Amino acid sequence: MSTRSTVFFILLCIAIVGLLAGACGGGGDENDNSRVLDDDTGDDDNLDDDFTDDDDDDNDDNDDNDDNDDNDDNDDNDDNDDITYDPIVCQIPDPESLGEGLMIGGDTPSSQIDVYVYDDGTCEPIEGATILHGSDTYTTDASGHAVVIMKKGVEKVTAWAPNSWAWSYQADADVMYFRLRPDEYNRTYNDSDDGSFLYEGDPLELTNPGLLGLFTQPLYAGITIPGVSRRHVLSLDDLSLFANSKFELTIDTGSGPEVTELPLNVYLPALDLSIPDVFTIQGENPYFNIPVDAALSEHPLEGLIARVDVIEAIPDMASLLELISCIGEGGDIIACIVPLLNPLINDALSFEYVGVDPAWNGTGAPDLNTFKPAYSIPLTVANASPDYDYLAAFAADIPNRALLPMGLSIAEDGAASLKYNVVPDAKYLIAAARTDLLASDFTSANFSFAFTYSDRIDPWTSGVTIDADTDFLPEFDEANTYYDDTTGLVSWELADTESITPELYMLVYIPGASCPGCKVIFAQMPPSVTEYQIPTEEMGITPAADDIILLFGFNFRDSINPDAYAPVNILGEYVNAINMWTNFDILSLIPTY
Repeated sequence: MSTRSTVFFILLCIAIVGLLAGACGGGGDENDNSRVLDDDTGDDDNLDDDFTDDDDDDNDDNDDNDDNDDNDDNDDNDDNDDITYDPIVCQIPDPESLGEGLMIGGDTPSSQIDVYVYDDGTCEPIEGATILHGSDTYTTDASGHAVVIMKKGVEKVTAWAPNSWAWSYQADADVMYFRLRPDEYNRTYNDSDDGSFLYEGDPLELTNPGLLGLFTQPLYAGITIPGVSRRHVLSLDDLSLFANSKFELTIDTGSGPEVTELPLNVYLPALDLSIPDVFTIQGENPYFNIPVDAALSEHPLEGLIARVDVIEAIPDMASLLELISCIGEGGDIIACIVPLLNPLINDALSFEYVGVDPAWNGTGAPDLNTFKPAYSIPLTVANASPDYDYLAAFAADIPNRALLPMGLSIAEDGAASLKYNVVPDAKYLIAAARTDLLASDFTSANFSFAFTYSDRIDPWTSGVTIDADTDFLPEFDEANTYYDDTTGLVSWELADTESITPELYMLVYIPGASCPGCKVIFAQMPPSVTEYQIPTEEMGITPAADDIILLFGFNFRDSINPDAYAPVNILGEYVNAINMWTNFDILSLIPTY
């Protein structure tokens, strides 16, 4: 991947947990397998139910009018319990019997550390991987194993191999498993047959208006991708997301047409918005295609169709022409659309149809049944600061299979409303992102995320509150957080420590173009650490100004032990809060025309 693509991929991974992720584990709406809109939000099984218990659903154990389990005793163990799906990704061995899901563990090391290195794509041991510990290097044998002689209590161990990214652990543990992401997974993906979005069993036949109908009819566009597992997002092959074939979207803002190729995952009913010699957007893809890995037997899918009621954000044709002129003259999309963001997200944009298939078999058309997020949860951001904007999202997570966004809102005066519906086999999450990006007119880009989880919807129907003073991690201190591009040292400091604090840090080093062939490095560190030295000499890295650093702090709902967990699965934990610092200009990822 290019430097730009690598940054985008990693930020996408963080965005998945930050705005689209759910929680893994726990209970759920185990007794509800309906997708109809008049469905309940509790745990009864009457499929034609509502928010409150109706007359056909009570608590007796042999209720003929009750759910599918004639012995319903409210213990969540009836015949409609959530399905538990196995991971799609391979699982590495556990030669030292650390236990399921652990990659760091064992005892406090007394004299040595057993290190094992595996290929992330195949889970096979990597022979010849390099292990760095202090100034000493080791090489793994045919079983991917090397014995590292310890030097102190909390040991920093780094592993890398040819044609892979690197990982660095800093932990007080005598066993470490490394799962190295290859530069290329070398898998073959073939595009599926044409798929359709279905609603109540019938294909959706949506249409987009022409320019004259833009203020009376909604616009529609959608996307379907292979299901993304939050727990395994760092093992995601970026080539597995998008179809090989593409269609063309033509955009002309007055300076000549530019053709953008979009993958066939994108669903777009025929679109033709044109004013001759002024403005044009044209494109069409009435179906969708999914990349299929023939080596897999199950192919989870997730998708959505977004609806935009333009009139809610742009009230008339004069306002539209003003926007077109703004984009066409300066090419600065950000400056042109910032005034529209609140009405666009809160009033104009909705996820009209969403759908998930956790176990599509990969053959034939990947038609996706959808439902509407038809209900709303009120969200309050207590103690909201005028120096920040707060973006909230509601999402469902089917563990090991899919993450499904349903509601998105910018809080206004500390209040937001999130659309949702019940999803079979899912757990639920509400996330709030705090940023000064808009309030600072894009001169600053601090981001922090706060999360709240539930196994079922009903605890949230009366509302959810996130406290801006206590639920977000503090920002990194800009004056004392930096990357020294001459030595490769990253140092950081928090702006304050009065609120919750990180329980561990994760750092990502992405080499710039001036260091071709240098490796991406992931590093995890305990909360006491405030700097990380890139192993420049040992890994042949020449630090440079175009290197990119992504630094994250994590706080967890259930306190995590940095000496006994799986760093590669960090985004699958119950994360309470994440903060972020980077030396990268995030706005450079946004295209201009």
